[in-house]
Formats: sequence, C-alpha cells, structure tokens
Amino acid sequence: MRPKFKFINRSFNKTLFFLPGWATDYRIFAPLDLDYNYIFPFEFSPFTISQDIPGILESLRIKKVCLFGWSMGAFLAADYAIKNPALVEELIMVSIRKRFPLQALSEIAEKIKFNKRAYLHKFYSEVFSPYDTQGLNWFKQALEKYYIDKFNKEELLAGLDYLKGARISARQLSALENIKVLQGGLDTICPLNEAAEVISQIPQAEFICLKNCGHIPFLNPEFKDRL
Repeated sequence: MRPKFKFINRSFNKTLFFLPGWATDYRIFAPLDLDYNYIFPFEFSPFTISQDIPGILESLRIKKVCLFGWSMGAFLAADYAIKNPALVEELIMVSIRKRFPLQALSEIAEKIKFNKRAYLHKFYSEVFSPYDTQGLNWFKQALEKYYIDKFNKEELLAGLDYLKGARISARQLSALENIKVLQGGLDTICPLNEAAEVISQIPQAEFICLKNCGHIPFLNPEFKDRL
C-alpha cells in the first residue's frame, strides 16, 4: 500500500508526525492544538509505515521530524526512531506497554469476526475513564459511528496481526535523547504500572502521568499543558 498523507503548515519550527492507535485514524487527533506543524498519514500499513516515512519527509523537504505515537502508533513511532535516530528530533509516545498479550489479541480477533460492530462499540467505551467526559462526548459526536461503519474486519484483523509482533524495547530506545511518555493513570488498555516499568529502563525519558485519564489522554484539556 502506497501511503497517503496530509501536511499542515502551522508556521512552527518543528513538525510532528502523528501515528494513531488501532481502530482509529488521524481524525482522533483533530482536537489537538500543539506548537508544531502536522503530518497526518491517512492511508498506510502498520507493517511498512516505518519504511515509508523517509520518503514522505523527503517529499516535504523535512530533514528531522518529531513523532507522536499513540497506543499502536507508539510501537510504530518507536520502531522508526530506533531505526533512524539521527532523523528524529523528538519522540512522544502516548499510552504504551511493552507488548500486548497474544491470547488477548486472539480473543479480540474472534470477537471482531463474530460481531465487529458490537465489539468496537464496547472497545470505544473502554478507552475513556469516568473523568474523561469532555473527550468521550466529543468522540461520540464526531467519530464513534463513523469508525464503526468505516473499519472493516480485514483492516482490524491486520492491525491485530501487527500488534502480535510489536514490542517496545527499552534497551534500543536508550540511544535516543529526547523522549516523552504520557500515560493515563486510569488506562485499562495499557496499564500505568506496565508503562512505568518500561520507562524505568529509559533513564533519559520524561514520564508524565495524567492521573484521571484513560487510554486517550490527549483528548483531555490538561494534555497540552503537561506536554
């Protein structure tokens, strides 16, 4: 798949390449107002995006990029940063864990095959904490129905297949200098203690916990101030 992307020049000095999580796309980042130019990939394969990013940056004449990877996107961002450390100005990972359990991923795949719509509805309800009312309300109005209609079983299962082999290696990330990890304290998808364990092995990384947030902390108004 040849990746398609959108570049938004917001008149900042640095450019942020967004990588979304499973069962979402670039639209999940729409409420964010960060001090960067934006690159949104809106059609890509998780298996090849790390090989595609250099060509995208070259076409935009960007030498070094900042990466914003959320959930599945954090694995993608880490993979690219590990392979291209000299081309990465900043690595921002949101809602991470070392790996997803294979059994859990297999169970999700069976639920998707049985009733995609029912599972996605349940999944989207679980990514918000009881305190994430603003983010939840926006998501339900702007994206939930669209996502449930948009994603087909093949796309969702391919994402799960990618996650079965995805890992965040603290040892390999130790070579990078500018790393931030932001984690929701009430994240049930990527538990806080597992993220903290990964970060404990990357001493140069800045670890920021948004204690009342769930799996999508960047939809919380507090996120920009903490970043």
